[in-house]
Amino acid sequence: MLGAKIVAEPEMHNKSIRILTDSKSALLALNSCMVRSGVVWECRQTLRYVTQRNSVELSWIKAHSGNEENESVAEMAKRAAYALLGTRTGNHAFGCPLEQTS
Repeated sequence: MLGAKIVAEPEMHNKSIRILTDSKSALLALNSCMVRSGVVWECRQTLRYVTQRNSVELSWIKAHSGNEENESVAEMAKRAAYALLGTRTGNHAFGCPLEQTS
């Protein structure tokens, strides 16, 4: 989503934009005929706006495959999530404990 918002800036026009993700589920959700998530809907709307003025390609890349840029972005995402949660300890996501299965 952040990638879509960045390229939606007014000065971004007549560009060839490639957004890489290691999330197949995100790409499938964006390509789905039925959208159930507000985040997916907002991302699709942003991408529609961006594609009116730019050429946009969404591509999947394998996670943890040694791609230095992907590893760097993954680390930044972790830091941002930890900053939102306010903690690095415990099995919690957005303040809700995660069940552990054996």
